[in-house]
Amino acid sequence: MNCGLRKFYVCFSLIISIIFSIYITYAETTTEPSAELTDQDCIKCHPQIVKQVDENGAKHKTEIGCLDCHEGHPPMVAKEEIIPACDMCHSGEPHFELENCASCHTNPHQPLNIKFEGKIVEACLTCHAAQGKELKEHPSSHTDLGCNECHTRHREIPPCLRCHSPHTAEMKNEDCL
Repeated sequence: MNCGLRKFYVCFSLIISIIFSIYITYAETTTEPSAELTDQDCIKCHPQIVKQVDENGAKHKTEIGCLDCHEGHPPMVAKEEIIPACDMCHSGEPHFELENCASCHTNPHQPLNIKFEGKIVEACLTCHAAQGKELKEHPSSHTDLGCNECHTRHREIPPCLRCHSPHTAEMKNEDCL
């Protein structure tokens, strides 16, 4: 066997050995996905969700983390199982008996950012009964309005001047409400 052919076989064998060892190493490190996720892992790919929770997350911001609701990530958990049911934590809430949580809470990462549509009263009264009682005992032009006509977002208390003119010296008490 001549020297040139011998060098070729040695180099060829060396290259095949290197490729095979890289393949074996790569295959061993990628067969098992990491079983433990942390909130920091979630934040790396979902920073927009963190921003939403920071803005209007309520207890979702201060008392729970991503993995308290979301119990995994594909491929370890099926995509359908990642979205939790609200009743997992909220079954004892006063307004839980309402038909569909998502009709008011359209984004679970921003539970206080509630957008109301239609004339909303009953849903509000499940938590705000004292305000409903006040309107019944002291009727005014507000009594016939849906709560959401003034309160367009949950916990929003708008200034009266948004809809009403300032008081004048000629106004009577009946004119006010």
